[in-house]
Amino acid sequence: MANRTEDVIHYIMREIRSGNYPAGSKLCSQMALTRKLNCSRTTVERAISRLSAAGILESRRGSGTYICDLQTASTVAEVTVITGAVDHSLRTSFVDMFLDLDTGGLPVRWLTEETAFANISDFKRRRSAVISYMPDPPQLMLLEELKSMNVPILIINRTFEGFDYVATDTEASLREGISWLLGKAGGNAAMLSYIPNQKRPYLAERIICIYELCMEFGISLPPEQIIKHDFDISAAESEAMIADLLFRSRKNPLAVILPNCELGKYCLTAAARCGKICGKDFFLLSFDSIYTDGAQPSGTGALHQNYAQFHPRIEEWLRQMSSGIRKPYRALVKARLRIR
Repeated sequence: MANRTEDVIHYIMREIRSGNYPAGSKLCSQMALTRKLNCSRTTVERAISRLSAAGILESRRGSGTYICDLQTASTVAEVTVITGAVDHSLRTSFVDMFLDLDTGGLPVRWLTEETAFANISDFKRRRSAVISYMPDPPQLMLLEELKSMNVPILIINRTFEGFDYVATDTEASLREGISWLLGKAGGNAAMLSYIPNQKRPYLAERIICIYELCMEFGISLPPEQIIKHDFDISAAESEAMIADLLFRSRKNPLAVILPNCELGKYCLTAAARCGKICGKDFFLLSFDSIYTDGAQPSGTGALHQNYAQFHPRIEEWLRQMSSGIRKPYRALVKARLRIR
């Protein structure tokens, strides 16, 4: 939980963001802040000191404390990657995406979300450019706070209004994948998905895009062949449900679409229980790979999000930020369709 100093910092930042304190205006007195926030004078002094070090406030001897112009562009001195963990022992594609970046000589530091929150006032002073990979709602609150301090922020594989981002091009990726699926399996389709939630916010965009593309291509996607479930049941129960709804019905769907790969194994197992063979009785399309014993099964298409393709976009954004140019940056990267 944030201490009282953080409470005062957050209050002042909210007042600035709301327009109650425009650039150049004078902050109310420390005594007024202590009364309003029911805290000590030392706490207020500490908060003002940290915001001054971050370039948000300016204390003028004999005059008071004033709000700085947060829209003034500044150069970048370092790159900060905010992530849920900083253990680099696991060489995932996520870690490689950042460790191998050409930052133009800028040093890179890694912070957990918790550490970043605790040191939020340091970002402006250190002139950090922040990169955040698939932020969850709590991390988005942190990014909003940093944005109000004019800290440059790039979000990877999420799109939020007002933020720069590099993300997968959902529409273009699914268009290619569904075109392939239509050619292999015809116009009778089913969709199998988790319910979109905070853990999987990207599903909403993918599901809507699937609906729209099926309508555009004339693909039949009847309600009884649309399965959206939280799947908080056992694997056996999930497989039985999918088997009953998709593969034991009188009219078996030939084209199965998964907005992501998590349910791929359940789907393939359910089909096998019903004697259905992938690549013969049905074909399957998913985002990312469906792994069964380490291999992509026959009759499947996987829209692979290759993060090596993100590299040049991230580096371009860093060059733009390092030059002091602050203009909106939006980059979409089409996934690669891998067919087997």
